[in-house]
Amino acid sequence: MKKILFPLLVLVAMFCIPVLFYLDLLDDAQLKSALVICTVVWFVGLFLKENLSKKNDAV
Repeated sequence: MKKILFPLLVLVAMFCIPVLFYLDLLDDAQLKSALVICTVVWFVGLFLKENLSKKNDAV
């Protein structure tokens, strides 16, 4: 369960952001910023997860 929690949270956030946009709670700039932030968090998280797993395998 712990392995799937991070991707699940990011995907839920990426799903909720466009919904908020279509409900007119976000404007266009906020939508783009939020999706860029989610994408950066996604790739940084994957990078850190990969590095930590390599570090743990080396020990």
